[in-house]
Amino acid sequence: MTDFDIRVVTNRDAGQMTEISADVGWCQDETEILDIISRSGRFILGAYAGDRLLGTAAAYPYADSDVAFINEVIVRGECRNRGIATSLLNALLPEIRKVRGILRLYATGYGRPLYRKLGFVPYGTLVLGTLDRTHAKADDGISWMTADDLDEACDLDFANFGVRRRDLLEKLLLANPSHSWAMRSGDVLTGFILRGPDIWLLQCADRTDAGRLLLHATCHGDFPCRACLAKDYSIGLPVDRNGWIELTAMQYGTDAAPPSGCRGGCLPDIG
Repeated sequence: MTDFDIRVVTNRDAGQMTEISADVGWCQDETEILDIISRSGRFILGAYAGDRLLGTAAAYPYADSDVAFINEVIVRGECRNRGIATSLLNALLPEIRKVRGILRLYATGYGRPLYRKLGFVPYGTLVLGTLDRTHAKADDGISWMTADDLDEACDLDFANFGVRRRDLLEKLLLANPSHSWAMRSGDVLTGFILRGPDIWLLQCADRTDAGRLLLHATCHGDFPCRACLAKDYSIGLPVDRNGWIELTAMQYGTDAAPPSGCRGGCLPDIG
């Protein structure tokens, strides 16, 4: 018999969820947490001991797609190894599969064994970390991104990520126009980078372009440039590897083909 109950997380628990995020090192602020609760709707579950939130698991079902992204699978440090994450996922996965047939996630080393046991299969490797600002440099081949670039950016994002998410790209562009750049080869958009709440959304068709975009963004930002990249895209970047963590892109089952490759970078908490 478990010593916790599972129910839907609501806005009133955003403060506790922010505490858990800090406890596991994700450090999302309460504004981000409220956004996660809002977009997850009924697909964000919490394990509770009375009114105390012990852990969460969420899913974001993309509009006009058969894909949902699993995220916010976090448990307070002192509450781990009690089956909380497993119980949350066992409750969440059947519900989200009623409305979306393809489930994906990015797993840390801590979570990989659990996700494998639940039926998730790896399809790519990424690294997450902070770039060293001492190597930042401007790039004449990169210009401001505008609304006119959105159609091509959405096509490139779809090729890399496997889901149409124009609403996300447009939201980030409108929120951070001074931290949004596009790269072109002739008339063709070959890469772009947008600032998210805590991490960059970057997509490109070439590993060298990924490095150029990241160094350009770091040059123009007055904040640490955190990035999530395909592992092979991080090769050769002038970064300090200390503190970088490895993530595994995973998909539930094998009924549908995953994206052809995690070629660019992406937001693991938004998907």
